[in-house]
Amino acid sequence: MPDPMAAGGRGGGGGRPMTQLLSSKQGAYAWNEALKSEFQAHEVFNFNEKEAEILRGIGFGAVMSHRMDGMSRGSGVVVTTAANREHNTILKPTAAHVLSFSKGSSTQNYPSSLMGGIALLRQTYLDGQWYAASGAKEERNFSLEAWNNLQSVPQIFEVGDKLEALRAAKIAAEFGKKYIIKGRGDEYQRIDAMKGLNTSFILPLNFPEAYET
Repeated sequence: MPDPMAAGGRGGGGGRPMTQLLSSKQGAYAWNEALKSEFQAHEVFNFNEKEAEILRGIGFGAVMSHRMDGMSRGSGVVVTTAANREHNTILKPTAAHVLSFSKGSSTQNYPSSLMGGIALLRQTYLDGQWYAASGAKEERNFSLEAWNNLQSVPQIFEVGDKLEALRAAKIAAEFGKKYIIKGRGDEYQRIDAMKGLNTSFILPLNFPEAYET
């Protein structure tokens, strides 16, 4: 497991703010709050008729819902947009594992940069391998258990721009993963590099206003 003390100094004296090294979440979970692999969207999903009506109006019969918080955001749930209760709208409870470079609502100091975020994700892949091989015999970690369980479902990585897409792809290649990149729409500016990734993209689409006749 990573040494959380490597994330920063002790803080305290001299009027400096205290450094939060460990997660404030109680229980046998990840040491870093940006890792929320244990979160399952289907457990908190509530049907929203107003939003569903908008989605139906633009042609969507089913969507994936997830919590946009953290670097490992846990699982997303696929639901229909039909006007019905959750018992009838949930199609696939564990549809995908969602990741990003953003630590979200975490109040910990680490990671404080993109480089730190990349390091944390790489370390988590290594921790997951350790936990599967022998770590589970030494300790219980529900976040790593969930992380490992989610490796068998589609991996969706949300990026902030075209360069983050390339960085995410490097992590995927290092650990033998195949990310579906949820981009921001500027990927065309590095089209040859994107094509070379040989991966799938989810991209925003805005139709122009129709010409007046």
